[in-house]
Amino acid sequence: MSIFSNIEVMLKILKKIWKTTKNPVKKVIRVLLFLVRQWIFDTMYYGVTREEFSKAVQEYKKWIDEHELVWTSDRFDCDDFAVTFKAIATSVLKKNAVGIAIGALYKDKQLLDGHAYNVVLFDDGTIMFFEPQTQELFEWETYDGYRYELITVIW
Repeated sequence: MSIFSNIEVMLKILKKIWKTTKNPVKKVIRVLLFLVRQWIFDTMYYGVTREEFSKAVQEYKKWIDEHELVWTSDRFDCDDFAVTFKAIATSVLKKNAVGIAIGALYKDKQLLDGHAYNVVLFDDGTIMFFEPQTQELFEWETYDGYRYELITVIW
């Protein structure tokens, strides 16, 4: 079982944020804003294997289907999907490997809106994003023509 301190997890995220822009001023601003906004509650974090994560995703899909949940503006939208996935993943995995990512969503360099999704800590120390509305796991800030700009994490 891989265990990471909250500082290790935060540093992994900060390194990724640092690499997302070439503008040095923007780098510093994004890092500082993340540091004052993030909510990392636990002292230690337990990474998951890909197999464990797949099991959590299957349970999540099952729960969403059973409850006939679909995106509904202001009643069940991105933040509700992200919170639901975190709750189900944590209960299935018995680990705190999933957090709620809060940020901005862009398409073709145009800001669409604020957006909530999930961040996942794997047992090898890799941190990836999970889009709970489409059940897709992706490397970092770009997925399917969209750019996810991480602002903070509730973990």
